[in-house]
Amino acid sequence: TWVVNSAVFAAILIMILLANLFVLKMRPGKLSPFFILLFLSLAVNVFVPMETFLGMSGAARTVSSCAVTFVPIFFAGVIFAMSFRESKEQNLDFGSNIAGAMLGGLCEYLSLLFGFNYLLLVAIAFYGAAFALKPSLKAQSVATD
Repeated sequence: TWVVNSAVFAAILIMILLANLFVLKMRPGKLSPFFILLFLSLAVNVFVPMETFLGMSGAARTVSSCAVTFVPIFFAGVIFAMSFRESKEQNLDFGSNIAGAMLGGLCEYLSLLFGFNYLLLVAIAFYGAAFALKPSLKAQSVATD
């Protein structure tokens, strides 16, 4: 259990690091493509059952299942890093991010009642709300110029 948990935490932290490095190096300008990629990657998680990977060889199973599972974290990290970079109230945004993580953690218990795929639908709904309510990065940049 500890080895699996350690691997999962390491993978999450690596994806967050990669997302931040991507934003620093590539300096993407629009959030919308990353929201679309996030929704697509979450949809793959919903529609491709984990049992699909059981018939693969060890390395292919590990790489493909990890890619399907952890790629949404990369896109969510890119969205957060881009938004945070342009933020004028970083303390408020960071606090909101922590509150969202706590809410997500509480919603995780829904997976015990309804299953993992329903939790993915909850995540899609939350990210959909974030997309609908997001301020334009350009509008944030113009406000300070």
